[in-house]
Amino acid sequence: MARANDFQIGGKHYAETDMQAWDAITAWGLGYLDGNVVKYISRWRKKGGLQDLLKAQHFLSKVIEEVEQEIAVKKMAGTINPEAAAEKFSPAPQLPKPPQVQPVTMNEDAKMHELADIEDKINELSRDMETSK
Repeated sequence: MARANDFQIGGKHYAETDMQAWDAITAWGLGYLDGNVVKYISRWRKKGGLQDLLKAQHFLSKVIEEVEQEIAVKKMAGTINPEAAAEKFSPAPQLPKPPQVQPVTMNEDAKMHELADIEDKINELSRDMETSK
């Protein structure tokens, strides 16, 4: 009987790697959530692209929520030193929000002027193409 690593059902995105994701997940003793982070990161270039990265991010967000919840429970129970927890599990720095981009509005005269400029450029290019034939 063939070993599970010797074939893949539904593609080659794992079989073509030096180490299959499930072997790494098992070797590292990862659970369901962090194992899925590894799985999606390991295959994103060969299978799902951005969607796999977003899936990995989603699972990682859940891992972070679980760790934060665990720390909160231990702090409430007094079984963890808050200063040590802050050092070990300090939250990631908050990234600044991107600036809001305001839509540009043009009055009717400006729109007509811009359209006329575009039409002039198209006509000029058309003439250039005709003369270069």
